[in-house]
Amino acid sequence: MSLPPLVSATRQIFKKMFGGPPVIMAHAPGRLNICGEHTDYNGGLALPLAIDRHAVVAVKPADSSRIRAYAMAFDEQIEWMPGHAPENLPPWASYINGAVTQFQEDFGLKGGIDIVVNSDLSIGSGLGSSAAFGVSIALALQILSPRKIKVADLPAYCQQMENSYMMVETGVLDQTIAIFARKNYALRIDFTSGTRTLEPLRCKNCQFVVMESTESRQLATSGYNERVAWCQSALIKSRKILRDQIRNLSGIKSSQLAHLKSGLTPHELSIVRHVVTENERVDICARALVKGDMTTLGTALNEAHASMRDDLEASTERLDFLVETAQSQTGCLGARLVGGGFGGSCFALLESDQVESFIAVMSSAYEKKFATGLPIYPVASDDAASVWRVYD
Repeated sequence: MSLPPLVSATRQIFKKMFGGPPVIMAHAPGRLNICGEHTDYNGGLALPLAIDRHAVVAVKPADSSRIRAYAMAFDEQIEWMPGHAPENLPPWASYINGAVTQFQEDFGLKGGIDIVVNSDLSIGSGLGSSAAFGVSIALALQILSPRKIKVADLPAYCQQMENSYMMVETGVLDQTIAIFARKNYALRIDFTSGTRTLEPLRCKNCQFVVMESTESRQLATSGYNERVAWCQSALIKSRKILRDQIRNLSGIKSSQLAHLKSGLTPHELSIVRHVVTENERVDICARALVKGDMTTLGTALNEAHASMRDDLEASTERLDFLVETAQSQTGCLGARLVGGGFGGSCFALLESDQVESFIAVMSSAYEKKFATGLPIYPVASDDAASVWRVYD
């Protein structure tokens, strides 16, 4: 579903649920990270783009101080008092409760709200669905708050809420691209310096195609937080070994990896190697995009998957099957898992005239192997999140 029908459907459901139109609507896009996984919380580089799938929210200040929330994806409506939420709130409602509480404390938000949340991003697909959800809610709540948050501070603020209320120690990549994306560009992000550079998507006669493994991953209960812990312990040890004031793992050079071998555990050494080489691949991919060199881009994608599989140990049987099967298809220049791993999605870089046959072959192969359908679709780049007032 494109964005206008998604917005229209959300608005109509709001009227049906709450007896009138919303006052504020907001949306935020999902993202496809071309390269740079598990680098954001290590001060490294990433190269995401916003995609044409979104989270949408419709909001109105409530007459009472209660929160009334409806999630279209689950056909679920819940009411509660801010600060007095029931313990068994589902994750989507728990996040809304946390966001409202934070905006009350930090920006003077008053009273309750009526809110409808909707999305055509698959939950747990590795396409930034939770960040899109969080950013769209934050944009709506800040319009209703007397004090405002600076746009430059919004990605970190949304990240902190996700860490607190979704219990995932994510970096700030997904929120950054949702807020600063531009259509037809990828965004090279340096998470140490904070610099962002738009890189034109000169994908000559090529298309990105997403393949959802149907292994929905819940990062809070997957190996994601464990990998964060490995990085933290590796950094402490690396500083002692190198006797260097490195700020993060991305400050380590490839030439220094050999010096770390005796002082790190095998898991720690592997994850440091992933971070260091992944940062190098981000710049390879950025240069390839600018030059329109899709062969080099595809090779880097294949190498990125191998690193996620072998060094980070974040792949799965289904993800590996999708990537390996995709890589063997005519017109596929490269493929890799996308997102934090442990389930979710893969994507392939396809010659445009091979997309239709690729989708057919991959769908058949996946159903034959795992006896289930394969959600598979091309994606295009899109613009950043936005918020607007509704006049009805």
